[in-house]
Amino acid sequence: YVSFKQKTEQAVAAGRTDLEMQVEDAWVISGVVLDEKSLSLDSFDLQIRKEGEDDLDWCEYVQPGDGEFVITGLDEGRYDVQVTVDGFAPSVAKDVAAGRRDLEVRVGKWLEIGGVVVDAGGRPVGQAWVSVESTRIADGAPPFSTGAQSDATGRFNVPGLFPGAYRVIARAENRAPMI
Repeated sequence: YVSFKQKTEQAVAAGRTDLEMQVEDAWVISGVVLDEKSLSLDSFDLQIRKEGEDDLDWCEYVQPGDGEFVITGLDEGRYDVQVTVDGFAPSVAKDVAAGRRDLEVRVGKWLEIGGVVVDAGGRPVGQAWVSVESTRIADGAPPFSTGAQSDATGRFNVPGLFPGAYRVIARAENRAPMI
């Protein structure tokens, strides 16, 4: 793929026929998105963060098929490339040089934490709120907290977690939190 930086001219008068738009060459990063079984995934979104910048940004890219992608319009430099796929935890390839053409980004299924809330006597506690807070999670994943309410049998399930370690806190009405 040949890539060019976008060129924009503002306030061009209708009727003008001598406009010359000169575009500059740009860098690309290309590769493939694979699941944990090395199967290609075709439906995904990409965001990038240029070295030295704080936030991920949406980027221009094409998907020729079979999990392949080509990110276009890049400046020379190094980038973090984040891939998001429905049903999978986001994955970030860090410190990727513009111009790389063989990047493999692997995504894994979301993880979960589940179990049962019980009282001191071992009896299930229904309607307890179980909070899950990130402590150490995969590179590129933002800190966050989420939770779920236990059912009548005390069982709870908190899906949608990145790989890593979490603090789990159970709170039930008229009881002190259990960490």
